[in-house]
Amino acid sequence: MKMNRKTTTKNSFWSNRSSSNQTSNYWLKDSLFNKEESMFDTGNPVSKIDHYALSKYQTAIGNFVRIMTGRSDISVRYKMSSDANFTDGKVITISPKIKEKEFDYSVGLALHEASHILHTDFNRLESFIHDMLYGNFTRKEMEDRKLLWNLIEDLFIDASTYKISPGYRGYYAALYQKVFGSPKIEKGFYAKEYCEPTIENYFFHLINLRNPNRNLDALPGLREMFDKIDMKNITRLTDTEDRIKLSSEIYDMILKNVEKENENQSGGSGDQSDQKGGGLPDGQSGSTGDNQDDQSNNDGQGDEENKDDNNDDDQSDGDDQEDQQQDQQDLSLRELGSIEKAIQEQRKFLLGNVNKGKLSKKDVNVVNAYSTVDISMKDANLDGTFGKSRIPVKIIRNITKEFSESGAGRVFGIRDYSPSKSYSGTVWSDDSIEKSISLGKSLAKKLQIRNEERLMKSTRLDSGKIDKRLLHEIGMDNYKVFSKINIESYKPSFIHISIDQSQSMDGYRWRNAINFATMMAAASKFISNIHLVITTRSTYSVSHDDQAFVMTIFDSKKNSIADIRYLFERVRPVGTTPEGLVFEALMSEIQSMSKNTDAYFINLCDGEPYYSHRVGNDNVEYFGLKAQAHCSQQMRKMEAMGINFTTYFIGDEQYTFNKVRVCYGSNAHQIKSPSDIHDVAKKLNKNLLAKK
Repeated sequence: MKMNRKTTTKNSFWSNRSSSNQTSNYWLKDSLFNKEESMFDTGNPVSKIDHYALSKYQTAIGNFVRIMTGRSDISVRYKMSSDANFTDGKVITISPKIKEKEFDYSVGLALHEASHILHTDFNRLESFIHDMLYGNFTRKEMEDRKLLWNLIEDLFIDASTYKISPGYRGYYAALYQKVFGSPKIEKGFYAKEYCEPTIENYFFHLINLRNPNRNLDALPGLREMFDKIDMKNITRLTDTEDRIKLSSEIYDMILKNVEKENENQSGGSGDQSDQKGGGLPDGQSGSTGDNQDDQSNNDGQGDEENKDDNNDDDQSDGDDQEDQQQDQQDLSLRELGSIEKAIQEQRKFLLGNVNKGKLSKKDVNVVNAYSTVDISMKDANLDGTFGKSRIPVKIIRNITKEFSESGAGRVFGIRDYSPSKSYSGTVWSDDSIEKSISLGKSLAKKLQIRNEERLMKSTRLDSGKIDKRLLHEIGMDNYKVFSKINIESYKPSFIHISIDQSQSMDGYRWRNAINFATMMAAASKFISNIHLVITTRSTYSVSHDDQAFVMTIFDSKKNSIADIRYLFERVRPVGTTPEGLVFEALMSEIQSMSKNTDAYFINLCDGEPYYSHRVGNDNVEYFGLKAQAHCSQQMRKMEAMGINFTTYFIGDEQYTFNKVRVCYGSNAHQIKSPSDIHDVAKKLNKNLLAKK
């Protein structure tokens, strides 16, 4: 038996077999797919999960879904073991096994499920399944009818979205190319094993009607089914009931053609036209006696009429098509096995049973926690002092309880519990934070004068505002009846306290630094014209490599006294000392915050900078005289902005302090005993109360 085989030589929709990230990368190339953004796991060396990357994927896909649907109530989250494999009309579950190069496919799959939420009547679907359960159907027939309905439903919802959201077509292309565009599948279109009129073979060809290389002559009546579905106008089926009805009609057509073939093979009375042309459903007119040549002409015409099968001119089959006479192909057992495997994946997709993998509840909580904080990246080493590569510095803001208690913050030295007594050599008294808060309130009382305004009125001036009380003096030739009011107040202050969070700070150094920060934070909440920001800086480990971060643990414009009580005792020292690199990364932010203020930058540390980092094939070594000079350079930049820069070295080691003085010169001061930390506050208070 020979049949007409149509070969597509050009098709823009299916030409790219890769479900890459080329569409997503247009929007996300500066963030999501930046190699430096794939950062870290939970801190557990056994874990291979990049929770932060998964959080960014989840947020990005959720944004795509919300924009496309126009609904903010649809949530996107990763699948857990307790979740169903299909969209329930409220939540879209996505796979944690997201590959960067297949991100467009992942977005397309989420958009596909979102389209179900928009267009599928889940109540009617439930009643459709319920009716079959109580109907005279075998289990196999129920599964087939549900699968066929899903096929029609998917064609409708995807076409509807594809038409109204042209910006998202690249994601659908990636989805369809991965699920329905496999070259393995196409080998089955003309294979004799798939050209026998069985129910399974009809499903194989119907499922793959999207493919422009489809073979509508493979089975009797297949072309009529294709015409009845009318993919180009599939959006005409605006009601779920219409789609159910069409799927039932197509299924009846399948059964009728299979029954006819069985009768013919068993010596039935079917005429020649039935054997060649296949049957039509009852009530549908048309010739069933077309010969193969006629079918060839109809195939070409049908393809021209339906060249927009994927509902857009960009998806057309193209004009470069030719008919070829070829024998049915013989496939090897290996090829047949590959096709069967691909078919099963297609069936799973249609039934919503895509293998999404799963995360534990704990991992899901960590992923969700990352979305509650603000994490961004700034580059340091902009002048190439430490090699050609820029050095990324992660900036973490708005730390939440969810971020802490989920364990997501462990890599940054944030415990998921309150230490209460002790950890790693540092002893916290039960009331140390409270004592520091009380000291802060006392300090605020001394600084209350900064909240006050003094009004000074000058009278008998030549210009200004007329003083009504002096008008009577005009009759005595005194025309100096004007007055002015001068308001005297303190200029707003901006204070940035940067604390070295490296491991060597552990112990009394860290306790003193946190107590000082607590006192200043508490005081700032009672003084209206002081803006205080407290950050910690250190490194976290990723695949045996250290990467720099800076973390805002307090901002007087955003945080409360309760935030101080909750977070400050949970932060602990970790990592190494990327000191000047962090200052460089924060430079533009500090400049912006310090405009039109009396600005102070207070650096608390216990030694010289030390940090190593691998960027590609380059190893960045940040220590010694070169790093010290870089720190000094950052200090001078701040001073050029009018910022008062001061470094306090906590410790009694003179040798180490001398290295700090190389960095900061006369701006470096040594704190040898815990009580000396109060001298820092006294000096700062004096500066804050001085008239500028």
